[in-house]
Amino acid sequence: MVGVVKLKRVEAASGQSEMFDSLADLAPDDTEEYLAAELERAKLALVEATPLSPATTTFGVLWPRVLGRYVVRKTQLNQIASELKSAGVVEFLDWGPKKRVPDDSYRMTRRR
Repeated sequence: MVGVVKLKRVEAASGQSEMFDSLADLAPDDTEEYLAAELERAKLALVEATPLSPATTTFGVLWPRVLGRYVVRKTQLNQIASELKSAGVVEFLDWGPKKRVPDDSYRMTRRR
């Protein structure tokens, strides 16, 4: 409804109407909210898929599973893994010094 009012106001001020009278650009965009929710779901999925210590798996085994289920980029998943490591939620046994994100070969486990 707000979009219609806006179009009418612009039309009255300029004397010109929209070429195709499209309201699609004026509708609320739920994309950001959806992507933020997907990011949270991906984070939870990564934690839940990580085996409890002393069992391990590699990051290269887990990230494709999460990417296949949620709308996130690999770079975002790398960042999530790094944040989980910093928070002490998961542990990467092979994490090298000065590394920002995990390699596929890094073994990971979840603390009890």
